[in-house]
Amino acid sequence: MSEEKTDKNIFSLEKILTVSAREYCESRDTRSHADSPPSVADYVFKGVHVQVDPRVCTHIMLVIHAFAGEVPKDAEVVVDYSASVSDCCAVADGTALISKTAYARRKENRDLKF
Repeated sequence: MSEEKTDKNIFSLEKILTVSAREYCESRDTRSHADSPPSVADYVFKGVHVQVDPRVCTHIMLVIHAFAGEVPKDAEVVVDYSASVSDCCAVADGTALISKTAYARRKENRDLKF
């Protein structure tokens, strides 16, 4: 895993979703957008993967928290999330959606590290 993170900068668990990117975009309220809800084309996708020794993470919530600590700080949401714990490993995967506006700001600041 990357650098240490405090509870204040761990990605919100409420924004880790099992729906697809398309389903997420289609569910957005159009009242909060000028013309229409965002589409998948409005986002940069960043895959997030965590694999943890099951002797350390014996409960699925520990895996979820480890995963949340790896989500890029400017992600709007994580979609297609899945997690599992077995005898050999604990794994969590998902796709972070970063708005192209936020990504452009990061690029301007030359902060391309996720």
